[in-house]
Amino acid sequence: MKKLAKNVPLCTVILVLVAILAVPLLGALKLSSAYRGAERQFEKILTTPFAANNKDIGSDSLKVINAAKTLLDKGRQLGNDSAVIEDRGRELLEAIENCEAAKTGVQKYLTCEALDSAAERYYNAFSADDRDALKDDKQRADTYYHTIKNTYRQAYAAYTQQTSELVSGFPAAQIAGLFGIGGGK
Repeated sequence: MKKLAKNVPLCTVILVLVAILAVPLLGALKLSSAYRGAERQFEKILTTPFAANNKDIGSDSLKVINAAKTLLDKGRQLGNDSAVIEDRGRELLEAIENCEAAKTGVQKYLTCEALDSAAERYYNAFSADDRDALKDDKQRADTYYHTIKNTYRQAYAAYTQQTSELVSGFPAAQIAGLFGIGGGK
């Protein structure tokens, strides 16, 4: 140990390396903590029942899921053997499963958005006559999705703005990229 203490150039190099590594590591810890704080704040908004409908994102997303399942089931009953409809049906089923598997409010919000898009593509794959038969189910799914979108849109916009600001600029963007902070918003 005494030999190391007498080797000033080696000690200087070690000190510089520690300083260089400490900045991104401490920055990453601080950035990650701030990002998780923004997520927790948004989660709280999504999972706290709103006075207007006394529901939260979980119960609201369940309505979208059930409406999409009904649309898919009725579409399958129409007996159309189109490859496009089959593909869109698989996409819709996958979107339903992703929405059901979503654990957090953020995931539920985003998977409901994807579910709405998949339901739209599925519905539009049918002929005009078949769309007429599915119209009420599609409108029900749209209504439930728009309830989510309209109820939580402002909170989501504030969340995305806050998290985008956290991971933008120098050196935050580089630290976020290096440590994978903020991906998949």
